[in-house]
Amino acid sequence: DQAFQESLRQKLRAPLAKALRTAIEGDDMQTIEALCGISANLRAGDFSSEVEVWTRQRIRGAISSKQNLAWVVEVLGYALKLPQVDQQAAAKDLTKDMASRCVRGFLDGSVMPEQINQVGAVRQILAACAGNFDSELFEIMEQHYDHPDLATKAVNWLVAYCEHNGCDGPKYLH
Repeated sequence: DQAFQESLRQKLRAPLAKALRTAIEGDDMQTIEALCGISANLRAGDFSSEVEVWTRQRIRGAISSKQNLAWVVEVLGYALKLPQVDQQAAAKDLTKDMASRCVRGFLDGSVMPEQINQVGAVRQILAACAGNFDSELFEIMEQHYDHPDLATKAVNWLVAYCEHNGCDGPKYLH
């Protein structure tokens, strides 16, 4: 009956909240995802705000890390798929930072033209949520386009990116 269900939900809220805090402290994405799903299915509490804060911190930490871009893409994709995350808001805030992180991969040589699929994965994840990744990426890359030591590398990288993603290149390439 309805009263029993509500009573059960009330009893589950505290243990679910504690388990979620423990998972957040341990950066355990799989457990966070499972607990969010359980909470939503049982209607045993809304943990959106806690998960949202953790998600943004986790993604920002990944962006600023020295880890390779493939790992950052994995964290980004996984975190934005959590059921209690406002994907539109999170992705919108992250688009410029992720574009900068991708350009950092270009500059430090960790993302070569033949690895452009990693940047394409970022584009795909963020395009589903925010949509303006290309313009942010092209704007940041423009600073390096005229640099004598980077011009050829920048052109090759941008051409590979545009070919991989089937998009038009920035105006400064034409």
